[in-house]
Amino acid sequence: MADYIPFVNNDADYQYARAFYSDATTVRLLLPALRPQPQDERYGKPQAWVDAGLDGYHCLLTGRKTFEAWNQYAAQFEENGILADPTFVRRPSYERLRTFVFSVLDHCMTFQPVWLTVPQLPMIEDTTRNRVNRELAKATGEWRTKNNFGGRLILPLVFTHQNQLKGRTQWRNKIVNAERCYSNAGATAFWIVDSDLDDQKCRAAFNNRFRALVAFHEDLKASQPKAAVISGPYWGMNIVLWARGLCDHPAVSMGTGYKYMITGAFAKKAKKFHVALPPLRRWAIASPELKIWLDDVIRRLSPDDSTRREFERLRHDVASRLRNKNAAKEQVARSYHEWFTRIQSISPVGRTLALYQDLSSAYVLGKQLPKLPKSEAPGREAGKVAEQLMLHCL
Repeated sequence: MADYIPFVNNDADYQYARAFYSDATTVRLLLPALRPQPQDERYGKPQAWVDAGLDGYHCLLTGRKTFEAWNQYAAQFEENGILADPTFVRRPSYERLRTFVFSVLDHCMTFQPVWLTVPQLPMIEDTTRNRVNRELAKATGEWRTKNNFGGRLILPLVFTHQNQLKGRTQWRNKIVNAERCYSNAGATAFWIVDSDLDDQKCRAAFNNRFRALVAFHEDLKASQPKAAVISGPYWGMNIVLWARGLCDHPAVSMGTGYKYMITGAFAKKAKKFHVALPPLRRWAIASPELKIWLDDVIRRLSPDDSTRREFERLRHDVASRLRNKNAAKEQVARSYHEWFTRIQSISPVGRTLALYQDLSSAYVLGKQLPKLPKSEAPGREAGKVAEQLMLHCL
């Protein structure tokens, strides 16, 4: 079995998960997107991880709107409004929380999961959600005992702003509270993700952010050495953390995104789509400008260079097949799988070095190539994504 965990948010994601990630340890299914028929063969995978998608309450608590479909979904649970009430969140009633948690988890069990996400609110800068998260975890533990649930409970640590992972001063209290929630629920794994991080954007601040993300995982691993850790989804930092032994399961997206979106939150609708550039360990927007860039790259590389042949195939695909959004998504999902499989084929003790060398080769290649189209700003340097990830492999 492979270590990665596909994050499936819709039917299209599920198709790519089946096509490229069928050997995964488990697949994370988002409950609001699941059809009500538990017998549906799409969701019959024995190792299904069901997540109730309750982080959408973060939007309501911070004055943001959620999709009407998510609102209707949440309305089915008993006491469904309590986590949208800031006064209740600050001074929660355990009995009402217990009713809510039992309602949510009972519905999750309709899909016969082997893994379940512990209901939690995402992280914020202060401590006002600490108590309610402990109580939610306690209610989960009570539900687990009452229902004799023998599967894994996953405690989510969803960060919502980069400042929350700026340094140990910011995250010390969060780790302490997470440990209490972990114990209260009887969880056996943490799922950690910075929803504010899009690690392909090549921001100047990423060197510090990546370093801090590594340090946070080191601190959590030191405090809970027996706990399994899931990290991501990201584009590359999930693989870096996994190769370094700081997470057991890198969460991966299915051809789009490669960052975590709060469930139910509104986001800018993407008008463009991406294709993977495998030799550079990154992606780029599929566009006529990219085709021109590929022509330039091919002219610069030797006819005997195997990398040139990869770019020639990509140039052909961009000009034909990859003009279709679904075909582009499939190409990204396949390329990402091939990259991960290449690193996983190395023994665990050698993965950090193997990933460093893999990214180093992509960086060196990128230094020889022209800048990518303006649509890739601020990451127009072809090897920049690989360079920023490479620096945190060892």
